Formats: sequence, C-alpha cells, structure tokens
Amino acid sequence: MKYQLTTEPDGLRIGLQETLGFKDHQEFRRLLSDVLERKPSRVKVDLSALAMVDSAGLGLLVILNERVKQVGGSVVLSRPNEDVKRLLAIVEFDKLFAIDAAA
Repeated sequence: MKYQLTTEPDGLRIGLQETLGFKDHQEFRRLLSDVLERKPSRVKVDLSALAMVDSAGLGLLVILNERVKQVGGSVVLSRPNEDVKRLLAIVEFDKLFAIDAAA
C-alpha cells in the first residue's frame, strides 16, 4: 500500500494505491495516526488507484471509519474501480460508509 494525504477545503483526501491487505497494517497505522492528528471533519478515501483489497484491508477501512467518527468526522469512499466496487457491494459497505463512485 502506498498513500498520499492531501488537505482539501472540506477535510482530508487519502489516495490509496496498489493493494490494501494484511501486510499493510503497520503502514495503515501510521496513516491513521497522521489522519487523526489533523482531526478532520471529513476524510475522502480515493480508491481509484487501489487495484485490490482483501478482507484485512476492509477491516482497516472499518477501523479508519470508527476512529474518524470518534473525533467527530466522517469518511467517504470515493471512485472505487469495478472490482473494488463489487467487493464493497458484496460486504454491504454502503451501510457503513458513504460511497461516491463519481470521478
């Protein structure tokens, strides 16, 4: 997993790249710490460059969502590719997250 954090007028944007899975949990913890330090009101997770996510990666997204909510923010999953979009639908992530499929 590679990521890029960008400050936007309405919060933070996290651009995730490559894959998100169990092997990424340490890097994801650093990302989570960076995000929470900024206490964003909104976090947009750009999934457009994410090629694959596994069950552990889905769990990491849930942790991000819970922790951001604890500091009063919200998380939006944005622009998933078709494979990731299909997985998010199967696991009903639309019940936990706002999902913005638009570019």
